[in-house]
Amino acid sequence: MAESRCGSGSCCTVNRWVTAAWGMLIMFISGTIYLFPSYSDSLRLQLGYSVSQVDTVGTLLNFGTWMSILGGFVYDRYGPKVTGYGGTSMILLGYLLMYAAARGAISASYIAMGVFTFILGQGSGWMYSVALNTSIANFSSADRGKLVGMLVCCFGLCSGVFSQFHTGFFGNDSTVNSFLLFLALVTSSIGFVGTALTNFVGRQPAKHDPPPASPWRLRAGYLIAVLIALYMASASLIETFLDAPPSLALTATLAVLMTAPLLLIVRTAPYCVGMSSTHGVGEGDQDMATSLLEPVNSEPLISTEPSREEQYTFLQTCKSLDFWLLFLLFLGAIGSGIMVVNNLPEIVISRLKLPNESVIDKADVPHSQDTSTFLVLFSVCNTLGRLSGGYLSDTFASSVSRSTCIVIATVLMAITQAYFMYASLNMMFFGSILLGLSYGGLFSLTPTFVVEAFGIASFGATWGLMGLAPAAGSEIFSAGIAGHFADKLRVDNYVNITSDGSVTSHCLGEDCFRTAFIVNTCACLISIVVAVLLAMRQNRGTANTLLVRTKEH
Repeated sequence: MAESRCGSGSCCTVNRWVTAAWGMLIMFISGTIYLFPSYSDSLRLQLGYSVSQVDTVGTLLNFGTWMSILGGFVYDRYGPKVTGYGGTSMILLGYLLMYAAARGAISASYIAMGVFTFILGQGSGWMYSVALNTSIANFSSADRGKLVGMLVCCFGLCSGVFSQFHTGFFGNDSTVNSFLLFLALVTSSIGFVGTALTNFVGRQPAKHDPPPASPWRLRAGYLIAVLIALYMASASLIETFLDAPPSLALTATLAVLMTAPLLLIVRTAPYCVGMSSTHGVGEGDQDMATSLLEPVNSEPLISTEPSREEQYTFLQTCKSLDFWLLFLLFLGAIGSGIMVVNNLPEIVISRLKLPNESVIDKADVPHSQDTSTFLVLFSVCNTLGRLSGGYLSDTFASSVSRSTCIVIATVLMAITQAYFMYASLNMMFFGSILLGLSYGGLFSLTPTFVVEAFGIASFGATWGLMGLAPAAGSEIFSAGIAGHFADKLRVDNYVNITSDGSVTSHCLGEDCFRTAFIVNTCACLISIVVAVLLAMRQNRGTANTLLVRTKEH
């Protein structure tokens, strides 16, 4: 229930910066799906899975996350509390089942493990909706791109942060068991507390936005995210290039920095109804003092009388050609990006200069830290892509449309996929940067465009349906294409890696993933054509979206 303090003709409710700050932390735990590559190889060694089987497990994890349409319906109907507690419970259950399987307490085929990761992914998708949707409703449309960028960058940062936790806190552990238990406890704790502190605040009459946020406070949120990203990258690069063991002190400092978003709450105060323009409002966000006319109920839904931005129902959105154009380009561009992220460990091994059919101990594998470094670089640049996508698209909105920005991000993803076709290990450092920027840009721009094009009244369900695109793309490009060709070529070109008495075979040679990258590049080229068509429809006023209706009025 939202807190309130009423008296003397006024009423104060929870302020939106509490929800936004905890939304950033909730995004941190929701993004642990991107962490899978950092421990998938260990999981494969422990449980004896093949490359395609591990890809299937990772794909089901992505399916669970992006098939969040059910969570969207729950959010639209019951609000953030029910959705948040349900999502956190699924995250906890998913990690505990994975932990039990890794320990051998329960028997788990790769299909069973995939079901466990699907449950985990569903929880992550539900929590993503809680953090993103609630803050979108609480803040002005003028701040929407910046706010989305600030939130979703934490989703992208998560893999790098927790990858550093993995190497720093559990680097001496030959199994993944303790790390999975750590993830279960940390993510569920943040999820339950964050959900308790997530609320809608009072809304103005439907024809008006909430008042704009303090510009310096939004910039502070961006600064916090950038500092975490830079610190994380520095710690990883120090360990990689100085050949230093993972530092417990550096990792502990990163854990403290992860709580920095809570500083955004300092010197803010609740919304006040029926008060003067400055009374009861923290000095840091005095722009929030605008009277709201309506107090907050225990769990209000977004609005009972939709404004222009809230006119599309879920069924109306499904009938829009522009929604399906966006869906198709999201499937091709993001699906190909997920393929690279999911297969990073195998891509690194495939490009090692090792004799064919050789046997090598895991501890002696050259460039063993590269996967973690690439993952951190991807995470950092994913963050920068999300931040810049939100900030720049808002800043230059009068001259460059959001749909045009999506075209630019899609072109960058196509360049990235073509670059990876012939990239050596050293070239993959730059490739990880390109991948992060393009991937993050698309994930910042797309939800903002969906809100502006189809409204926020049914945004939970609409974004949940859009989430099926990366889920399908993950299955097509990762498990269906990359895993298939890697397993097929591994028959004649392989290296055997031993660890604790077990042996796993890995595809060796640049050809292992070249076909997959060719397919990815072609998919991205198709996505570019679709993105251009979408932008032309918006700019010419022929699209079936709220953006066109707004121009007409």
